[in-house]
Amino acid sequence: MPVVKWGVDAGDVDDFDRDSQFKPYAGPVPPDGVYAWRIKVLKHQAGTSGKNPQLRVGLELVPREDFNEEKYRGYFLMDFIPIMGSTGFRYVPLLDALGVSGAEFAGRTKTDEDGNITSIGKWRNKGESMVIAQLSTGQDQNGAARKEIRNGTYAELPDDIELSEGDDTELPDDDDLDADSVVDDYDEEEAPREPKRTGRKRSTRSTGGTSTRKRPSQAGRRTTRTRRHADDYDEEAGF
Repeated sequence: MPVVKWGVDAGDVDDFDRDSQFKPYAGPVPPDGVYAWRIKVLKHQAGTSGKNPQLRVGLELVPREDFNEEKYRGYFLMDFIPIMGSTGFRYVPLLDALGVSGAEFAGRTKTDEDGNITSIGKWRNKGESMVIAQLSTGQDQNGAARKEIRNGTYAELPDDIELSEGDDTELPDDDDLDADSVVDDYDEEEAPREPKRTGRKRSTRSTGGTSTRKRPSQAGRRTTRTRRHADDYDEEAGF
């Protein structure tokens, strides 16, 4: 039987950067509300004779401390924003949150060969910029319900909001560790008998302690759990 010629070689598959791809999100869908988001994708889509250029914003939900949002970590969706004079209410709040001026956006937006925005004026896109925006339930082109960013709700992340690291491990402080601390993890009945001694009785109490103090929060720290929600794309709007 004939062998298919795809026009690519084995290296295009084997050397593909798989770590850069978003993983399928299998968690619960967050309810409508305001959340903190990391901008993981920012792309320019050129306009055509029938469509305006688009600013495509890929957002990853980052849980906030004390907000009970850990179960939504990694929820991902795309915001497809048409760019024209009458849609400024959709993209200007995002530019303000990033500290980008009108002159920078209009004349100093740079992209790579795939359309990924690398910089807008002085602002550099490193995949770590944080914003807040309101998640709401809208409709797709077929009238089916879908989650989307409510128009005009982008804003700068407030200084008093702390982000949850999620993978913090509670470690004992140095002051809580005693050089004489012993943890008895053996069975005394099976241990060798010690010769009888006079004087102070040997103590078998463990004096080691474990602190419950967490390491300081690192706001904006990159998470390794980047995932994509399967319902966030359609064939016309996706990329």
